[in-house]
Amino acid sequence: MKGRFRTIGMVSLVVFMGLVGFITFETEEASAQVTLYVGGTGGGNYSKIQDAINASDVGDTVYVYNGTYYENIEVNRTINLTGEHMSNTTIDGIGAGEVVLVVSSWVNITGFTIANGTVGIHVSSTSNNNITDNNASNNGYGIVLSSASNNNITDNNVTYCDFDGISLQSSWSNNIIGNNASNNSHSGIYLTTSDDNDII
Repeated sequence: MKGRFRTIGMVSLVVFMGLVGFITFETEEASAQVTLYVGGTGGGNYSKIQDAINASDVGDTVYVYNGTYYENIEVNRTINLTGEHMSNTTIDGIGAGEVVLVVSSWVNITGFTIANGTVGIHVSSTSNNNITDNNASNNGYGIVLSSASNNNITDNNVTYCDFDGISLQSSWSNNIIGNNASNNSHSGIYLTTSDDNDII
């Protein structure tokens, strides 16, 4: 009898270990980084950028095809937000609010025209974001960093804004490099209560 119980116990242990391995594999598979598409014609594409952001997980990419998207979006998780082409992929704020509000760290945004908002891109109380190769023009303010640190604002066109092109407010240790901040009504680049920033 003892031998039979020992055999049953060993079989149960092997089955249990197999199930643990299977569950672990499924969990790792589910957390793999994926790309979500907006504006495409195939199945599974989103029509709104915000819907794709809401469906994304940390580390995912939201890829937006050429077109004009009339919405104000909030980037509230660590993702890559990528437009197909800066000149042809437009987020239009319809004249009000922040067109793109970034409230999460380690976000990458590239390849958009962002227009017609009170603020084009607002990086708020976050760090280590990369805002690169965008056209943030025809807004109240082009790009605003408030209480933000260690962000890279690189190679953007920030023009024809009603106030400042790039505005740093209580922000520090940011890199503002290679941007075109011209033809703005108030200032190209404006800093208030901000220090230790590199402007090149």
